[in-house]
Amino acid sequence: MRSPFPGMDPYLEGPDFRGLHLNLIAAIQRILARRVFPRYVMRVAEYVYLVRPEPPTRARVEPDLFVRPAASAPWTPGPVRSSGTAVLEAPVTLALPPLEPFPQRYLEIRTADGDEVVCVLEILSPTNKDPHTGRDAYLGKRANLLQTSSHLVEFDLLRSGARLPMSEPIPPAAYYVLVSRSEHRPDCGVWPVALRDPLPTIPIPLARGDADVALDLQAALDAAYDSEFLGATVDYRGEPEPPLAPADAAWARQKIAASNVRLK
Repeated sequence: MRSPFPGMDPYLEGPDFRGLHLNLIAAIQRILARRVFPRYVMRVAEYVYLVRPEPPTRARVEPDLFVRPAASAPWTPGPVRSSGTAVLEAPVTLALPPLEPFPQRYLEIRTADGDEVVCVLEILSPTNKDPHTGRDAYLGKRANLLQTSSHLVEFDLLRSGARLPMSEPIPPAAYYVLVSRSEHRPDCGVWPVALRDPLPTIPIPLARGDADVALDLQAALDAAYDSEFLGATVDYRGEPEPPLAPADAAWARQKIAASNVRLK
């Protein structure tokens, strides 16, 4: 089943985006893996945010050191000593707030031996764009990547959330694709995509001396939409979140009415 919309479906930015995110990664991997073989391989990689349910805060976690206690009897606090020496026993025992792991997946193109990351493909999630959750963590990851010889391709298919910073104003659009070639930094290519337009075909850069491979992003999105059977699960009766401008909302209702999606 196809989406009612010629490009990105604005109704997928809510609870359904996580499923779309995973299926779009899989679709892009399937499309590109055949085109980069045998010189390169595609890998799904992952980093993890720890999420505190109330209030929502997230931080990327990559521990440097684990300290494991030796097997012993349960510890109980002793008396507090107020001498000039260091106090080795805490006077109070409190529980840290609960944290839940939140995985974030992305794609890597590696050399055939797997040793060199040639290109990283990131599909931004709501977490990546939320200044109260994972935006700072993602920007740190992005800044580190931009100091390497790996290319970066970034897909922003969300109208909501804070746009990631650029040194100059970005042209107004609903969605964006960014291609940062390591040899051209700090300059990068930006594809602004209007709400009513199909998603573009994007060049995916490889190692120096190898030609780019083309990624038809719209074909990948269509495959992800169909594999998740989203036409049977997305609620197209109301307004998408965030809401559309009145003219775009009327256009969206016309597209939905002319489609074969099931209205709950």
